[in-house]
Amino acid sequence: MTDDPASADPVEPPPAAATPPGRRRRVWRWLGAAGGTLIAVVLMAIGALLWAVHSPYGTAWLLGWAPQLSVVGAKGSLIGNFAAERIDITLPGSGVIRLESPRWVAYKRGMYAFSKMTRWIPTPFSRAALCNA
Repeated sequence: MTDDPASADPVEPPPAAATPPGRRRRVWRWLGAAGGTLIAVVLMAIGALLWAVHSPYGTAWLLGWAPQLSVVGAKGSLIGNFAAERIDITLPGSGVIRLESPRWVAYKRGMYAFSKMTRWIPTPFSRAALCNA
C-alpha cells in the first residue's frame, strides 16, 4: 500500500440518474390518489344534486340556497310533482316577479308546467309592469 495518489484506484462518481424508479412510482401514486379523490368528490356532488332535485327535503334545502328567490309553501320535488303557494323572484332595481300557485306535474315523457297567475310587482324605479292573469 502506497500513499501515492496516482497508484490508487480512482473512484468514479455514480452515473447521474434522472430519478430513481421508486420515486417515480411514488409520484404516480400521489397523482392517481389525487385524481381518484377529485373524481369521487365530483360524483358525490352530482349525487347530492340529483338527490336534491328528486326529494322534497332536498328541494326545500336547495330552494333555501337560491339567492333572491322566495318560495312559500313548497310541496314536492323540483323533478316530479311540485306545487307552491307563491314564488317571488326579486330583480335588482326593477321589482319582483311573483308566481301565484305555481305547480307542475311530471309525466313519463316530460315535464309540463302550469301556473294560475304571474304578476310583476313594480318598485318606484321600474317603468313597466308584467301582468298575465
